[in-house]
Amino acid sequence: MFVADGYGNRAWSVFDAEDRQVQAPLGAYGNKPDDKAAIRPRESGPTSQQFNTPHGITVRQRRDRLCDGPRNNRVQAVRLDGTFLKEAFIKRESRGTGTAFGVALSADSRTTFRLP
Repeated sequence: MFVADGYGNRAWSVFDAEDRQVQAPLGAYGNKPDDKAAIRPRESGPTSQQFNTPHGITVRQRRDRLCDGPRNNRVQAVRLDGTFLKEAFIKRESRGTGTAFGVALSADSRTTFRLP
């Protein structure tokens, strides 16, 4: 089971189906989450090394896609163990509630999820 904990811990976790134990909370880029890191929008340039408000986990083809909004406005693709693969930004300059809150992927096996 995958859980996005965006309102309290700025992380996501994976629970083992057999023993129901949680793996260590996972942060952006596979980093250890740091809830004290500054939260400020960055419209360009380097992005935060920490999640802001992770939402919307989707698992497909043995990879997770995790939305991180409102301030980071990004989607990260990771392996099921939390290893970072790549990311894409969605309207980084947006304000307010941001853009990246959920991911919907087609059930069609020919459709693939592509990040730049």
